[in-house]
Amino acid sequence: MVTGISVEPRLGSGGNISVTTAAVGVNFSVFAPQVACQVTIANNTGTAVEVQQDGVGVAYPVFSGTYFTFYSLHNVSQLGVRRIDQSGSQVTVNARWEA
Repeated sequence: MVTGISVEPRLGSGGNISVTTAAVGVNFSVFAPQVACQVTIANNTGTAVEVQQDGVGVAYPVFSGTYFTFYSLHNVSQLGVRRIDQSGSQVTVNARWEA
């Protein structure tokens, strides 16, 4: 066992941010630029959303009433969201960024 080493987050700033899903349901809406190391999506939209990182690859689902933290980021704008059902009915997705 190692003693004397503290392992805890060293985040100096944070704030709240939101993005509205696209009216064209297949499109991802990207968060506005904001330097951040991690972002927690708190899905209180009433519908499942999915989050794509860096505009490529498989999107990660964040189901209604749950939250998920994305780590190892440089900027909140690395994340784009859309409704899983790809409906054009827009919802606002809220998140907490920390840097």
